[in-house]
Amino acid sequence: MLEPAIARSHVRATHWIDARSWTVGASYLHRLVRTPGGWRVSTIAIRRLYEKGDRAVLAAAADRVDAAAK
Repeated sequence: MLEPAIARSHVRATHWIDARSWTVGASYLHRLVRTPGGWRVSTIAIRRLYEKGDRAVLAAAADRVDAAAK
């Protein structure tokens, strides 16, 4: 049986809504398992490294989605 694999990825994401923005940098740890169909992600953990700006843009975006769905 093969041992599970571990992969790490880094991301910098900027979220914009109107003139406001929120940028977050993070590191993801992916645990992978080998299946008959190939490698599959079994778990993902995120560690936020830094952020800048207005995190409230996430709530504002969710509010827009809710309003558009009505």
